[in-house]
Amino acid sequence: MAIHACRAGTSTPFYTGPTLSASLANYCGEHTYRAEAPGPYRHVTTEAGAFPPNPFGLYDMAGNLWQWCADTWHPNYSGAPVTETPWTSRGDPKARPVRGGSWHDTPDACRSAARARYDAGQGDDFVGFRVVWQPEE
Repeated sequence: MAIHACRAGTSTPFYTGPTLSASLANYCGEHTYRAEAPGPYRHVTTEAGAFPPNPFGLYDMAGNLWQWCADTWHPNYSGAPVTETPWTSRGDPKARPVRGGSWHDTPDACRSAARARYDAGQGDDFVGFRVVWQPEE
């Protein structure tokens, strides 16, 4: 589900479009993507909402913190469910995918489709999770 939440209906490498700049997300801005100018390397997470939201209204889906996914780790998408439910069968239960990149990563790690394998028992200041609250109408 994280890739769907991050993409927010877009088909470009980032929900911000075909490229990413340090004014749009918190990553190691000393590195660039395509022809973007270098930006700051903040060395820390930023407060939620410091950058523009994606089309679903979700903030910081690129950069800031890698986000835990509910799926177990699979090396590829062969056999993945076609629904947007967590993929927990036949995967490595000791590992989870994380998505979105972090403040410590280069911009290519912040692409909507980028993911990394992470030990489910491990933690550090580059990985977090997202809480989304939808008020009752």
